[in-house]
Amino acid sequence: MVHNRPGDFGPQILILTASDNPGGPESVLAGAAARELATAGSDVTQLSLYDYPLPMIGSDPDAAHIPPVARALASQIGRHQCLLLVCGEFNASVPVIAKNMIDWVAMVRQNSKNSQSIFGQRKIVLANLIGDKTGQSAIGDHLRTVLEAAGANHVAGTFVFRVSEIATDLEGRLADRTVSVRLRTLYDALLRDTLTVQSG
Repeated sequence: MVHNRPGDFGPQILILTASDNPGGPESVLAGAAARELATAGSDVTQLSLYDYPLPMIGSDPDAAHIPPVARALASQIGRHQCLLLVCGEFNASVPVIAKNMIDWVAMVRQNSKNSQSIFGQRKIVLANLIGDKTGQSAIGDHLRTVLEAAGANHVAGTFVFRVSEIATDLEGRLADRTVSVRLRTLYDALLRDTLTVQSG
């Protein structure tokens, strides 16, 4: 499901949750980030991979047979200046659903005149959700490496949140107010030196 929060100013930001659990902590964090960024005036779209089910990519994928859902997701990314990727971890690494998405989307090119990856012209910020006992850089470094190999050339920052911090109050707001402070810092990273791009 697409959630749009039009803003009066600021960049067009796509928040993409790399999870197939619509009620999981990644979705809670993405929703909190969407509210924070929209309040700051940005034009925010929130998506989840739950709504973009992709087949597993093979070891030798055929660019002529990219799934339509991969093209649709790439089109969504291409319409925004910035991408906030909210991603959990699995065994101290990138979950399969996130890596699979990156691999498919990287195969979709911006247009016939530009062979650059869709990720190449986007400012990207990572919001990594990790367990309480996990090292902070485990997934962030790996995810950045994967994105850069997939054509991303402007990963502006990595922000780490722990699952224990993502609890909500009775109104569905994050109970830990310090998370909101970090979300505002995250917004600053998205806003700073935002690239002007053509819609894909």
